[in-house]
Parts: sequence; C-alpha cells; structure tokens
Amino acid sequence: MPKPPPHGCPPELSTWQLRAVVAVAENLSFIGAAMEPKTSQPALTRTILQVEAILGVALFSRSPRQVSVTPAGRECAALAARLLTEMRRGLAAMRDLADQRRGQVNIASITSLDQGVLAALRLALRSRRPMRKTEE
Repeated sequence: MPKPPPHGCPPELSTWQLRAVVAVAENLSFIGAAMEPKTSQPALTRTILQVEAILGVALFSRSPRQVSVTPAGRECAALAARLLTEMRRGLAAMRDLADQRRGQVNIASITSLDQGVLAALRLALRSRRPMRKTEE
C-alpha cells in the first residue's frame, strides 16, 4: 500500500471515490456495489484500493467470498455519505439561485406606504414564489 499524504496535507477524494466507498459499505460486495454506479467490478476495486492508499488505512476486509467493513471503513463511509448529501444540497441551492427561486430583495419604506402597497407586494411575491421567505 502506498504511503499516505504527509501530515498536515489533507487527502483529496473525488465524488466518484466517495460514492464507491458508500456503495461497497452498503452492499458488502464489490460485485453488488459495481451495479449501483454502473461500473465494472475491477474498476470499482481499483478505486477502493486508490482510496485506501490515499487515506493510508484499509476500509474493507476482503476474503474470496466476503467483504466486511473495517472500523475505519464505517467511519469513512458515514462521512462520505454526509459529504455527498451536503454536496447535493449545495448544488440544488445553487440551481435555485440560478433559476431565481432563491435570493434576497431588501425594500425600505415609510410606514404609511408599507400598510398598503408593500403588503400587497409581499402577498404577490409569496404566491408567485412560494419557496421565498419574507420578513416583516
């Protein structure tokens, strides 16, 4: 197994590598996990070996008929799943911003104007863009 990165230098893993770790941990099988991301079992095995080399720790124990997750593998798979979820959420938020489903509009007014015109404007905004928050 190659040496892990020097201390203080964080390892870099791709989303593909993170998905591979999660898939093997969930399926407890390289063959079954290869079906999830639709890749070949040898390619998935190489990916997991790369991740283990990058991290410097075995994530899975392998025997001819069985795969089990090591304690480091359980922790890594849980972290990978959380990172992938957060990445999906972040990308969805960016799409919402790009589609103008999210954003911020600041309006200041005098009290008398706020009673009629701005109240109607807030109602119209809420009906057109239900995901938007308005603050009074």
